[in-house]
Amino acid sequence: MLLIGKFIALIDLLMFLSCGFESATRAAILSTRNGGTVCLVGMHDAEMKLPMFQMGAREVDIKGVFRYRHTYPTCISLIASGKVDVKPLITHRYGIKDILEAFETARLGRGGAIKVMFEL
Repeated sequence: MLLIGKFIALIDLLMFLSCGFESATRAAILSTRNGGTVCLVGMHDAEMKLPMFQMGAREVDIKGVFRYRHTYPTCISLIASGKVDVKPLITHRYGIKDILEAFETARLGRGGAIKVMFEL
């Protein structure tokens, strides 16, 4: 798995994007292999300027997924089997006494924050 930016994962011919920013969506389209698919997960800007010529000429498809319906069993299985390693995504850990600092770190992306975890 190759991480590009904060929230993009490139897996062979499929690109998952969950941050919703126009710049990241454009990067995902331009980074996906010819004939690949960009999967937009969750909420995104209502309107975006995208590289339509590149998408058409390179046959890059876009698929939208608003909710994570029926995905948890597959994700749990992939993580449990070791096929997907999520540990590098957890960049910060905080105890409950530092909860405000943790939320600020996540909100601002401080220190390259990707996933901020609470240890209760």
